[in-house]
Amino acid sequence: MERSFSWLVTVVEFGPRRASEAEVSSLWLALDVEPEFAYILSEFGLVFADGRLWVDQTFQQPDALDKVAAAVLHVWRFRKYTDSRWLSASTSAKPLIAALRLGLESCVRFTRDDPKASDCFLHGFAKLTPDVVYAATVLALSSCVSQSLIVALLEDDRVARHVQKLEDIVTEELQWLTSLPHSVWADLAALAGKDRSPLSLRSEVVHSALVSAGYVEYRFLRQARGLPWSLVRDEGAVCARVDELAQCDQVPQDPTSAKIQTLAKLGSVTC
Repeated sequence: MERSFSWLVTVVEFGPRRASEAEVSSLWLALDVEPEFAYILSEFGLVFADGRLWVDQTFQQPDALDKVAAAVLHVWRFRKYTDSRWLSASTSAKPLIAALRLGLESCVRFTRDDPKASDCFLHGFAKLTPDVVYAATVLALSSCVSQSLIVALLEDDRVARHVQKLEDIVTEELQWLTSLPHSVWADLAALAGKDRSPLSLRSEVVHSALVSAGYVEYRFLRQARGLPWSLVRDEGAVCARVDELAQCDQVPQDPTSAKIQTLAKLGSVTC
């Protein structure tokens, strides 16, 4: 914490706004920064470029550095990844990408160059190669589909009852992802090195998200739309759907549905 503030004193620079408030806000919201702090970051126009953390010159006030430090340290709340806990992949990747966008690499270098500071816990930072940063960026954004679905299923795991809601979640997340402005892709691609283009990053992220959506469709959404699960899709229409199945002349290929149809025809199914 102490080293972070010392570093901020050396890199904060007040000057003309480097990016519009809308562009900056889109980036932080995409990285799941809380709206309150995303607003502060966008209002101050915080952009790390050319070895400096640029702040809109209109906010050059006595308490500006304290506000900048609070916002930066809030973003630098790292979460450890573990494969034994749900929803940890995206929540560990996004803070890392956000921290890099605010100059984490510069802060690490500043700390390691100080002979009075211990870098015992910073050696692992060398493993954060451009390829790793790129992979983390793809993971951070493309996981929106799977993460939103898991959150919904943790609240209510009755897939057959809420299949339409789950389909809407997939559609909404894909629409959100493809509608991100070019500025977001350009900012994130720049973190992974000069050989990464915004278009290639967007292509890989969207491709990864579509693969997740396809897997979800193949594994359970498609089954939930068909018999016998479609009988319970609407809570108030179960009896009507069973009666409709009983009146159908064609025998369903699904064994369970065929048994339900036979029993319904015999009048042995009661709702």
